[in-house]
Amino acid sequence: MSLVKPRFPFRSVTFRLTIICSLLVSFLMIALYLLLSRQLTLSLYERTDEALKAEIMEFEERYRDGIPALAEEFALESRSEGIERILVRLLGSEGETLASSDASEWNLPLLDEQLPGFKSRGTHIQTVDFGEPLTNKARVISQVLADGNILQIVQSMKDDEILLQSYRQIFGFSILGMVIGTCFIIGIVMKKVMSGITHITDTAMAIGEGNISKRVSVGNEGEEIERLAHAFNEMLSKIEALIRGLREVTDNIAHDLRSPLTRIRGIAETTLNTEKDIESYREMASNVIEESDRLIGMINTMLEIAQADSGLLEMKKEPIDITSMIEDVYDLFLPAAEDAGIRFKMEDQKQSLVVLADRARLQRVFANLLDNALKHTSSGGLVTLSAEKNKTGVNVTITDTGEGIAAKDLPRIWDRFYRGEASRSTPGNGLGLSFVQSVVRAHHGTVHVMTAPGKGSTFSIHLPAAS
Repeated sequence: MSLVKPRFPFRSVTFRLTIICSLLVSFLMIALYLLLSRQLTLSLYERTDEALKAEIMEFEERYRDGIPALAEEFALESRSEGIERILVRLLGSEGETLASSDASEWNLPLLDEQLPGFKSRGTHIQTVDFGEPLTNKARVISQVLADGNILQIVQSMKDDEILLQSYRQIFGFSILGMVIGTCFIIGIVMKKVMSGITHITDTAMAIGEGNISKRVSVGNEGEEIERLAHAFNEMLSKIEALIRGLREVTDNIAHDLRSPLTRIRGIAETTLNTEKDIESYREMASNVIEESDRLIGMINTMLEIAQADSGLLEMKKEPIDITSMIEDVYDLFLPAAEDAGIRFKMEDQKQSLVVLADRARLQRVFANLLDNALKHTSSGGLVTLSAEKNKTGVNVTITDTGEGIAAKDLPRIWDRFYRGEASRSTPGNGLGLSFVQSVVRAHHGTVHVMTAPGKGSTFSIHLPAAS
């Protein structure tokens, strides 16, 4: 069966998670780009400012030799750096030019317009914008001298702007590529992660179509998805066991209840077709009630077995002293054993043996096994009941010296309604051992049998200790 595809892919969880993660990555990339761009700009400005401060101090020293000497130094600096890269000038206190390097490449009116009037002594640094591509910015340092004149250096930021523009282009395209690549990778990862959910949906649809044996394949989608798949498979196994049990119950009811129902109908029909007195009808009613009770008990037992096998049987577990329980069972069956001429022995157990169990159902387990042991043990035989503690829990053993179980019957004694050749002459419906096994398993225990035809059988039940 192919994977289930959403009708609207853009509404899928995979698509939404991909978009959310992609937007988050894009936001982080853009934030990183802006941060690095600002940091690089500040670094370049800081480097330029340090150089300008060093130069302004040199020009201030030269100013002590007079304006002509300073003008000569301006010319040398301009020729050395380039007239389009640097402008050096000395301004009067009113802003008039007292000395200057070649200013033919500079827009002086726009420069003076952006520079404030400097009245306080000290160093003032700022950036001016000429509005031209690449050469639109310049860094200006102004030093107010003791006599009120202003020594000023205007440094073009052309090289720094070219560097910044190259950085923005390279880093911008890199971010764009990283965002696209990251979105693609996130999409693949999300699809891989969500494939586990898709497999579960796929399996659920297959089961809805009747394939109850379908299971989710567990891959490497992640621990959470794997745990979900395992839990889903475990749930499916229980559902399958329940459905199988219900089918078996239905089949058993259809097959094995025909005889009791036929007997009930026969009793009623015979009584009605024969002229009898009131006592005959009373006897018929009594027989019908007895057969009905037997049917109800059989149906209830089958349902309990099915529920126990599927893990849905509700049990009222409580700490139970097995020693006390088997003493009660021993006292209950002792009269029946004496009537049958069977020696019934219980091995003394002084130690308290506590397990966590459903008292009523565990009593029925022991009762079923003891009832079988007494039925299949001849007069003069021996039935022994014992319990002992081991490292993991409690063992309860029921041993008889009866006829044992034939080798051909042994593999099927736990099947519902199965009765061996030796059992067909005794009352019963073939559900006792099935009930024993199902209830013991529901208590997380085990039951085993050892038998020798003609010598007897030993049934051993292991129950985990109460934690």
